[in-house]
Amino acid sequence: MKKQSLRISFLLVAMGLISVTSFAQKLPLNEGFEGFKFTTSSNSGLVSFSGLRWIRSGDDMTLQVAENPTKTGINKSDKVLKLIRAENNSITATSANGFTWRGVTTASYDLSKGNNSTIEFKVLKNVAGKLAMRLFSDENKHYVELISNELPASADWQTVKFDFSGRIEYPVTTEGYIVIQLEKNSNTLASQEAAMMVYIDDIKMLENK
Repeated sequence: MKKQSLRISFLLVAMGLISVTSFAQKLPLNEGFEGFKFTTSSNSGLVSFSGLRWIRSGDDMTLQVAENPTKTGINKSDKVLKLIRAENNSITATSANGFTWRGVTTASYDLSKGNNSTIEFKVLKNVAGKLAMRLFSDENKHYVELISNELPASADWQTVKFDFSGRIEYPVTTEGYIVIQLEKNSNTLASQEAAMMVYIDDIKMLENK
């Protein structure tokens, strides 16, 4: 019995070390895109740097690492993530809700402390509306979605925050990922079918104290 208990204890420790090692291979979510190269293609669905990948969420989305168009106020950095959503006239008033998830997604970062953290980022959005974020615990589609307050249209950078503390039901695994949604006003057809351009920068997961 003692040997069996030792084997079980060793196995649990080993599994814990594997889990820690797996998460250690991923960087904490603290991305300002300064290490990324400027995107030369105007039809890119992916930007990447040193194993870090940001991928479009939605076929009518394009992503670029671009020059910061407004280097004033709270964001004076050089590079930002530029998201362009094409006009989509096939969307109807009854189907608009099914298009609110469009934006950008990544699984490249360590999200293991998500249940005690706030994810925040800076956004430049010249159309009033709401943003949303989904944090997926794993590859099995378990997620928590939080929606921002109504943001005013602005030529200046704004900060949005999503507090996931105590909201995540399933443990966050190494397959966990996030989706940033550009427009969550699902009951307005115009907010989903119209073309839209949004800039995002300094995406961080901050552990709550």
